[in-house]
Amino acid sequence: MNIWLIRPKMIPRPMDSYFKLCMSPPLALILIKQITPAKHNVNIIDYNFKVKHPKEKPDIVAISATVDTADIAIELAGKYKKMGAKTIVGGVHATCCPEYFYNDFDCVCIGPAELTWQRMLDDCEAGRLNKKYEPQRPLTPEDIPVTKIEKPDKDIFSTI
Repeated sequence: MNIWLIRPKMIPRPMDSYFKLCMSPPLALILIKQITPAKHNVNIIDYNFKVKHPKEKPDIVAISATVDTADIAIELAGKYKKMGAKTIVGGVHATCCPEYFYNDFDCVCIGPAELTWQRMLDDCEAGRLNKKYEPQRPLTPEDIPVTKIEKPDKDIFSTI
């Protein structure tokens, strides 16, 4: 499947500079790319930079939402649904207020993706994506893939 992992454009506060928006890469999306099986084509798209969309249409679009990007995430979900993609939202705001997204996304990821991402991919491939996914147990240090990566993906930032 073609999977697009998206960080919506952040809304700067009056005291924020442009550089604050660019200081750190979307770490959650990098982690999700790392735990995605190699049989899938994964692109990270960060709307805080000049966006280069891949040529292939997405099968899945997963958007990480914070309180300041929630409405932008919903707009993006509508755009990508029209392209035929399944839409998934995760992130801090989706975890704290999942009901905010139920009407606009195919699926809401509540909590750490390390414990739910593979189930979401499997269910999407099987045509049975659920409305929400929650971890069945607490996250442990062994679940965090950074501790397991032997050879980092040098191209992880290719579409950022």
